[in-house]
Amino acid sequence: MKTMWWMMLALPLINVDWPAPRPRPVVVIELFTTQGCSSCPAADELVREFVDMGVRDNQELYGLSFHVTYWDHLGWKDPYSSATFTERQKLYQQLLSVPQLYTPQVIVNGRHELVGSNPIALRSAIDAAMRETPRYEIKARALATPTAAEVQYTLQRAPGDAVVTVALVDKERRNYVPRGENKGLTLVHHDVVRALVVQEAAVDGVVRLELPADFNTGNSAVILYVQQRRTMKVLGATKVAIGEK
Repeated sequence: MKTMWWMMLALPLINVDWPAPRPRPVVVIELFTTQGCSSCPAADELVREFVDMGVRDNQELYGLSFHVTYWDHLGWKDPYSSATFTERQKLYQQLLSVPQLYTPQVIVNGRHELVGSNPIALRSAIDAAMRETPRYEIKARALATPTAAEVQYTLQRAPGDAVVTVALVDKERRNYVPRGENKGLTLVHHDVVRALVVQEAAVDGVVRLELPADFNTGNSAVILYVQQRRTMKVLGATKVAIGEK
């Protein structure tokens, strides 16, 4: 037995390639909303609740509020609205065969469309997204200059036919609404998109976001996600704080 023991020690070690850990599921919730719509504040709070639950459960779950423009002529112009965000909603309308634009609307991971104030539908869409394995892991950092945020990112593999969507968000905004359907209310919004860039994805990339005049480093963050160009399906996502350059 002693001889066999030493023979075993003399055998060469076998290199085993252990499988890499699977990337954690990611969920990106895009809310299309406006201060001119009386149904939208409830959707804003609902999305916030799910994002907070994701944080508590250590999940990669990110919410973004895109304020659209087509309510702006109905008594109150939303100070956070942008034609860019309206065009983004129109793109989803075409891809997902939605009959018409409306608010509040939620898109989960680029593929699941639902009324933003429906908690059961939103829970179901999040659960479906959590069962998917993201294709890309993303590392990123963001630094602010006096006029712009420079976002550097790296993907762990070469992207195929994909775009990278980079959003500058304010963590919280609140303001009084003197006119329109929400007249007399002080509305509180979360993860309000203030700047957006969509460009071709690369293994190593740099994106520049123009800063709004009221930019505050402590109240802002960058959410970055990779989407399949043809379908807009989310293939990976991350969120980073903004440092000063």
